[in-house]
Amino acid sequence: MVSYLNVTDSYGHLVPDLSFPYAWQAESIVRINDGINAASIVCAVLVLLVIFCVWLYNRKLVDRVSLRLSAAISATDLVNSAAIIIYSNVSAAGGVCKLAPFLIVWLTNQYILFTVAIAFNLQYLFLNERPFNPYFEKYYYIFAIGLSLLTAILPLAADRFGFDEAQQYCWFKESHTFVSQAWEYLTYLIPELVATAYCLIVVGTVVFRLKRESKELDRQISQGRQAAMNASAQQGSTDWVAMPEPVLRRQRTRKAINQVVRRILLYPLVPLVTQIGFIVSEMWMYHNLAISYPLNVWGVALSATPGICNFLAFCIDPAMYNAMAAIKTDLIAKYGDESTDSSPGLYTISTKPSRPSTSIQPNHPSQPPTGPFTGLMRFIVRTFFTKSSQRGAAAFFMMSSSEKQTDGRKSSFSDPLQHIAMTDLQDGGHEIVEIPEVKRPYPASGFASDERYDWKDVPDVNPPKFPGTILNDPTYSEHDRHVHHTYFGSQRPSHTRFNDSVRPPSPTASMPQSFESTDRIVRSERQDRAERRAARTFMTGL
Repeated sequence: MVSYLNVTDSYGHLVPDLSFPYAWQAESIVRINDGINAASIVCAVLVLLVIFCVWLYNRKLVDRVSLRLSAAISATDLVNSAAIIIYSNVSAAGGVCKLAPFLIVWLTNQYILFTVAIAFNLQYLFLNERPFNPYFEKYYYIFAIGLSLLTAILPLAADRFGFDEAQQYCWFKESHTFVSQAWEYLTYLIPELVATAYCLIVVGTVVFRLKRESKELDRQISQGRQAAMNASAQQGSTDWVAMPEPVLRRQRTRKAINQVVRRILLYPLVPLVTQIGFIVSEMWMYHNLAISYPLNVWGVALSATPGICNFLAFCIDPAMYNAMAAIKTDLIAKYGDESTDSSPGLYTISTKPSRPSTSIQPNHPSQPPTGPFTGLMRFIVRTFFTKSSQRGAAAFFMMSSSEKQTDGRKSSFSDPLQHIAMTDLQDGGHEIVEIPEVKRPYPASGFASDERYDWKDVPDVNPPKFPGTILNDPTYSEHDRHVHHTYFGSQRPSHTRFNDSVRPPSPTASMPQSFESTDRIVRSERQDRAERRAARTFMTGL
């Protein structure tokens, strides 16, 4: 049953009582609101502080779109949580009573639109398979700030913010009327519903795509293993034949990208977690002209957690994992007992002595540490870092230990041409991979050992597919087409592949089998390098 106050609105109608019937209910809501928002403020400050400190150490470690958007979300949550605390403790008409709802509408919509920008960026790069364009990033901020500010300025200019007699809070004035509810729906509730639905659609589509690619990847691995076994059987060998290392590296790259995408998915889920309770509570109250204490506890508690949720997503962000690992490696190299040299941003990867050396050497040797805190830093690093981890660091990606054994066995590092820097890891841990550009001789062509492979130097044996033709070649997988399209675009290169005046003669049909195998390895390694470059570009834009 609807109860009314002995007060009339501007239309001469009685105002319904939308306040809590018991004082303890209103007091508990205020305490829940203040406590959780205070925690959100702390979490937002931590995110900003960590990003700022890592940026001071080496700005390249945080050079990623989603991290910059996460910093913008944290800054927004910081101010928004303070505004909500003011909102719950102000109960008198005046300028502050108009400012509080203005800030809530503006900043809540702003952080949601920043999250929409992360979801759109994920859709653009991963689902639409478009190349990263840094020029577009500024429009994410223009869109989020501009549209959210517009949704708050319009009701403020229409004098819709103020003290609401029905709810006894500073919100949309006369919230029980159709006009006030229309303003709230159009500027606050509907934008949140649309944004949340879009983020949910993107998350669902990405999850479906990841599962499909995972099945495709398993199928390719199975086919590659079977092909290697068949080739070995035709040559009369009964030994186990491993898949070529470039193929294994491409499989690891794909799995690592999928792992990064899975973690990025936590950002678009934040609006669904934080806003759905408040939306349900408001709609229920306006429909029944009565307030529900359980729904308000749900809505108030979760709507105060954006800073906390963003902090949790930030903590498992792979870019921050890599940044912390890079800093840790540099500290071990400088203050620990490791013989590894490093400098900020040069991620030396150390291995156990039992393995062949795969360390990436820095450009200059490290200097002996000096300073008043050198002894303390040595104690901290040797006590907590060197004994707890033997992992190195890189700014590319991380993959789980289950992803390392792509072909059922550990990758071999005996061939120096298959140069990929890895670290030892325990089961359940992570390894950090940095794949440098490698110079390789072409064994059958007589070129100097310091020359890179170039397709213009390779005789026309099973000619490689250029980007203009690979998109229509059925022998290439969907993922291969995506990588080549992302890195090269859809246009065929303008230069010709061969200079006919210096083109080497085509080999005869009696060419040794070893040369044909070498040519296939060369093409596989070139495709591997192209995919790694595309992956680096993809990771920067993600």
